[in-house]
Amino acid sequence: ALYYEQKIIDFKISGIYIQIEGLSKHGPDSYNYVDFMNDLSYFLENALFYVDYFDSIDRYEIIDGILQFQKRDEINNFEDYFILNYNSSPQTIARYYAEKVDEIKRSNEDMIKMNSDPKEIYDPEDYEELLEKLNNYKDFLPTDEAEECVSWLKEQIAGYQ
Repeated sequence: ALYYEQKIIDFKISGIYIQIEGLSKHGPDSYNYVDFMNDLSYFLENALFYVDYFDSIDRYEIIDGILQFQKRDEINNFEDYFILNYNSSPQTIARYYAEKVDEIKRSNEDMIKMNSDPKEIYDPEDYEELLEKLNNYKDFLPTDEAEECVSWLKEQIAGYQ
């Protein structure tokens, strides 16, 4: 949720959630981002969050209002990192894939509005791969949401035939 300005996620847990855009004054690419998080940590008390870059992820942990831990994990992509670290929570992984479908759906809608063809960006294999991954976890989503995601992906695949 930290890296998509149009995405709103209901975490279903009360708390403080912050979205920081990459090019904002205190975004992840800013030289003073750690200082900003240090100042902000007083108000967050206890928090654990991640900042996703293209090739790495920074993990921040705030304990008793103090920024305690910062670690940069080198990764090839966020999905690999996410699956590896959350494999004990199939509901979380299912939610991740449902949001990937929503992300692609929004991207396609935006491209169509701009008179571009989504087929220039996405191959049928992209949809097939996501459908396969989603099928592995769809039982952990509400039935109507899972059916909607699967149906939309199948429509996209059929559009290439």
